[in-house]
Amino acid sequence: MYRSFSALWQGWTKNLYPLMGGTTRQVLTELVEVFPAVEIILLSLLWALLQRTYTPHLWIPAVLLLLALSRRCVRFGEQLYRNLYPLSYIKYYVPGMCLYSAALIASWWKNTRGWVQWKGRTYQPGAQPIAQKPLPQRPQ
Repeated sequence: MYRSFSALWQGWTKNLYPLMGGTTRQVLTELVEVFPAVEIILLSLLWALLQRTYTPHLWIPAVLLLLALSRRCVRFGEQLYRNLYPLSYIKYYVPGMCLYSAALIASWWKNTRGWVQWKGRTYQPGAQPIAQKPLPQRPQ
C-alpha cells in the first residue's frame, strides 16, 4: 500500500487519530495499552523515593523495567499465538510499539493542532478533499 516510509508515516498520522475515536481520551487509553508509560512513571517515582532514604543501585530500576517489558512481550506473544502468527515475530514488539506510539502521538497532534498531508495535498483535519469530477446526475 505504501511505497516509502514517508508515505507510510503520512498515511498513519492522517488516519490513526480518527481510527482511535478522534478524542484525546481514547488516544491516551490506546497509549496506556501499548506503551509501557505507566510502568516507566511508577519506576521513576520509586527511584525518586528510594533516593531520599539511600542511594539505590542502578540495576534495581533496570531489572524492574526489563520485567515490565517482558510482561508486555509475553502478552504480545499470546496475541501472536492466538492469531496463528509465528512467535518469532515477538522480536518486533519493542520497535513496533515505539513506532506505533510515535505515529499515534503525531496523528493526535496533526489532527488537533495542525494540518494533515496526504498524497502531496495539505488540508485541515476533518475536511474532506474536493472531488476532481462531479458525479453524473441521474435523469428523473
